[in-house]
Amino acid sequence: MHVGERQHFEKPPSGGFFIPSGCHLRLPKPLKFVNYLIMYKRLLLTLTALCLFSLAAPAQTQTALPAVEPEILGYSSQRLERLHSGIQQFIDNGSYAGAVTLVARYGNIADVRAYGYRDLENAVPQQPDDIFRIFSMTKVVTSVGILMLYEQGQLDLNDPVSKFIPEIDQMQVWAGGAGDAIQLVPQERPLTIRMLLCHTSGIPYDFSAGEALAPYYAGNPMLAAHDGDTFIRELVKCPLVFQPGTEMRYGMGVDVLGVVIERITGQSLGQYLREQIFDPLHMDDTGFSVPEEKRSRLSGLYTHNADGLRAMVPGRDPISAPEVDGSLICGFESGGAGLYSTIFDYAKFAQMLLYGGEYNGARLLSPKTVELMTANHLENLPRKTHMWSDYEGFGLGVEVQLTLATSGRIGSIGSYGWDGAASTYFRVDPQEQTVELIFLQHMPYDPYHIFERFHTLHYQAIVE
Repeated sequence: MHVGERQHFEKPPSGGFFIPSGCHLRLPKPLKFVNYLIMYKRLLLTLTALCLFSLAAPAQTQTALPAVEPEILGYSSQRLERLHSGIQQFIDNGSYAGAVTLVARYGNIADVRAYGYRDLENAVPQQPDDIFRIFSMTKVVTSVGILMLYEQGQLDLNDPVSKFIPEIDQMQVWAGGAGDAIQLVPQERPLTIRMLLCHTSGIPYDFSAGEALAPYYAGNPMLAAHDGDTFIRELVKCPLVFQPGTEMRYGMGVDVLGVVIERITGQSLGQYLREQIFDPLHMDDTGFSVPEEKRSRLSGLYTHNADGLRAMVPGRDPISAPEVDGSLICGFESGGAGLYSTIFDYAKFAQMLLYGGEYNGARLLSPKTVELMTANHLENLPRKTHMWSDYEGFGLGVEVQLTLATSGRIGSIGSYGWDGAASTYFRVDPQEQTVELIFLQHMPYDPYHIFERFHTLHYQAIVE
């Protein structure tokens, strides 16, 4: 599928197996007609079983993607064992304490596996339904929340942010110099909602602010604010790193969008996301804090020192040294980095995007909006890829693969997704109709490149 080409979807059975229109199971050419009949029979048996399951359990009680035999979905079980052993190697050699992986195709889970330990010190095994800090994967959820308001006519993507947050116009733009000699100039064009979504606003994190602006952003102090309004008051004291809309630089723009949601709806960001996204998708273990009764499932957060893996200790920077007890990751409900979730919950969210905005009877977005979300919105800039890639652009909340050969890795043009600072990752592939997720809890982010290995081992297991 080419970038920008729309994938047409048929409405899937409630929680069940479906094949989107235009998607063909690819069988090896030497197979004869009888092999097609065998495949058809297997699909028919699977559909029948899932239909019976649907009749036995009403749609509203089905809260997880169903699981079926990998071969039914075009995977090789033998090749999936390569995935299992490949991830286990990272645990066995002490790179990471634990991990959970999940791959799904056509709306069904083909494989889910837990590795290592949730609590390394007490040798508590990792479980598939453990809860993880997903950090920047929160941004994709908040972006969907904004696009839902866009569909309702509550905002336009080209609206100036000052329409909802007048204070944002106070932000000046860095034009050179540092310290007492710093040069600041006014914004030449309004900072817009779309710029916040695709990180072209000029609002950075501390690591992307540059040396001259380090005194303003070091330690991301504004993310420790006790509410969204205080976050904005602290943020607008800082300069933008460039004129809005002139380049891509990853930063706290989606946190600003969380405040936009609060000011439009009159709700807290947590309330809005719960009512509009989490409850409709039955993402029951996702939120800005972990309830006391679920904290035994919270995965430990680890880093490395000279002695090897160790549990992280909270510090002043909520991004690099967050709280570890299940309370708010940032000081407020951060639309850019604040959510906890499970791999099962986020798989449903990712499947909703793959289905064109609907999952299990709950429609959040139209297919056309998902198409817009997953297009490359950096096309009008001198550099059409984002700051960490020469083959991926950026849409409205997700990175999007633009080329195959330049990437030097297996995959599909048009696939999209994002990651989290504590080493969580997801990708959606509309061409192959797959969702892949791997969740760990390690900082800094993916230092041993497990995501790349996981991605390759997933795709090599697809044989039809």
